[in-house]
Amino acid sequence: MWIKKINRYFLVSIGAVPGVLLRFLLQNDFLVNILGAAILGVLFALPLRNRYQILLGVGFCGSLTTFSSWMIKCISLMVKAYFSEAILLLLTTVLFGLVAFASGFFCTKYFNSLMLPRLRFLVHRYWDRWHF
Repeated sequence: MWIKKINRYFLVSIGAVPGVLLRFLLQNDFLVNILGAAILGVLFALPLRNRYQILLGVGFCGSLTTFSSWMIKCISLMVKAYFSEAILLLLTTVLFGLVAFASGFFCTKYFNSLMLPRLRFLVHRYWDRWHF
């Protein structure tokens, strides 16, 4: 049982490294949150095994997106009495995040519905040639 937990921790940490590096390179909280939501939408639409969901969803997207920096930015705007900007930041991030997630999800579902039957046809058609 503890080996499965260690494997999960390992997968999260391996996925987190590229996510943190990308977040560091972009240096834009709004952009990384929207990008992370879109990637999560794609991952949620794919029939991935649990280990890939942990690696990519929890590890990569979890370290890419930044709730704490987003909240710090909102609170700092409120402390400076920029209430409308703080509320606008909150609403736009949530709205664009939902749109990005839905776009990634539905585009992936649509792409899979177009490509999977064609891939299955090609595999079945040429299986005898490829099979040794």
